[in-house]
Amino acid sequence: MRDLAGKSCILTGASRGIGRTLALRLAAEGVLVTAIARGAEALESLSAESAGIHAHPCDVTDEDGVRDATTGHLERHGNIDILVNNAGTGTFGPIEEVPYRELLTTMAFNAG
Repeated sequence: MRDLAGKSCILTGASRGIGRTLALRLAAEGVLVTAIARGAEALESLSAESAGIHAHPCDVTDEDGVRDATTGHLERHGNIDILVNNAGTGTFGPIEEVPYRELLTTMAFNAG
């Protein structure tokens, strides 16, 4: 990675998987991360692992919650240098068994 120390980042879907790993890696590089996800307990655990990670539990489909997270990040860090939209959803199973309405909801959510 290039020198990212002192940059700030908002990262959604940060409580597990790729988002969690990326939050830890960015913080290790000196990036100040606002980690967003629905799982408050998982986010608190994540922020406990690194002083560079601030947990902000919220659902990215909640406009007010996202606004609060963004406002808090800007108050703490002044700007947003990096934005990672990692939140996503999916339905697992044979496509022919997925209700059409659920498929539309999933595609709309992931298209952001």
